[in-house]
Amino acid sequence: ERNIALETAFQAAPVGMAVIDRRGRILSGNRCLQSILGLDGTIEGRSLTSILNANGIGHNSEVLASLFGGALDSVEFEH
Repeated sequence: ERNIALETAFQAAPVGMAVIDRRGRILSGNRCLQSILGLDGTIEGRSLTSILNANGIGHNSEVLASLFGGALDSVEFEH
């Protein structure tokens, strides 16, 4: 029941969220993140960098690289 409640809250969150592995691949992403990235299909198994570059918003890649590198604690993107 706890897993179902967590998944429901994760998917319903009003902010884009993802669980990312050490290689930068998305293990799970919520609906808001898919909307922000302009994707209708699955994002699991893809990297944020490849998604951003494919959608023509690669300028955000520098921000994401800083976030993954530990230089930033969080990043806010306009939805």
